[in-house]
Amino acid sequence: MVILIDEIDDHELLEFAIENFSEMIGYIADGNLNIRILRGITGEIWFGVSKI
Repeated sequence: MVILIDEIDDHELLEFAIENFSEMIGYIADGNLNIRILRGITGEIWFGVSKI
């Protein structure tokens, strides 16, 4: 979790990452190394991934 805390300054986004850690690990296991946490204009939060 230290890396997440260092990289994510927004506490709400950090909380999302921690609560959805298993989903994030799934993206990593699938080879997605560029994972972003996005927030829409309505406040919804989700992971966005792209292959490099």
